[in-house]
Amino acid sequence: MPDAACIRKDYETTNNNNTPFPFWAKVWPASIGLCSFLAENIEYIADKKVVEVAAGLGLPSLYAAHVAAHIVCSDYLQQPIDFVNKSIELNALKNITTTIFDWNHLPDDFSADVLLLSDVNYDPVAFDSLYLMMEKLIQNNTTIILATPQRLMAKPFIEKIEHWCIVKTTQLVNNSWVSVFVLED
Repeated sequence: MPDAACIRKDYETTNNNNTPFPFWAKVWPASIGLCSFLAENIEYIADKKVVEVAAGLGLPSLYAAHVAAHIVCSDYLQQPIDFVNKSIELNALKNITTTIFDWNHLPDDFSADVLLLSDVNYDPVAFDSLYLMMEKLIQNNTTIILATPQRLMAKPFIEKIEHWCIVKTTQLVNNSWVSVFVLED
C-alpha cells in the first residue's frame, strides 16, 4: 500500500496543474464494499473473464483473482498499475494482468464476462462517457457490477442506469454507505 499522505504531499509540492490528483492512492469504501459483495456472491466472478476499470490499487481485482478464470486490472495512469503489479507479485497471482485503459477510448475488441467498477461515478463531467461505455458492454452481454458511495450529485447517473439493475444491495463500510448494483440487459 502506498503512503497516501506522502503521495498527497508530493502532489501538492510538485504539481504543475497537469497531473491528476492521485485519488488512486487510497482504498476507498466502495472498493471494500465491492469485495464484500463478491465474497457473498462469488458466482458472478467464478471461472469468468473479469475486467476492472479505473481500478486504482485494484483491491477488487486482487480479490477476484482467487476465483476468476482471468482478471484484467486497469487504470488510466501508470502509477497505480505499478502498485497493483507489486501486489500481484507479492501474492504470486498467475491469472491477472494489468493494463493502461481509459473508458473514454474503449477498444473495439474489448470483451469481458464481468466488468467491475468501484467509485467511478464521482464527476458529473464523466457521466456521459461512463454511461456510453456501460451501455456498449451491456449490449455485448457483459455483467457490470458497480459499487458506489451514496453521493447526492451522482443520483442522476444512478437513476439513468437503474433500468439495467437486477440486484441492488447497500452496506455500511467505514462509516460510509455503499450501494452495489449488478447491471445486465
